[in-house]
Amino acid sequence: MSKDKDPKLNYHEEENSMVTDFEDLKELGKEMEQISDQK
Repeated sequence: MSKDKDPKLNYHEEENSMVTDFEDLKELGKEMEQISDQK
């Protein structure tokens, strides 16, 4: 957990993981909609 190696690199890594999480959330939202439609 050494964040002082390269701040820019860490920033981009965090940004990428945030984008990935957002994509996952959108996919999850679609699945949730499908499940609620089936009920």
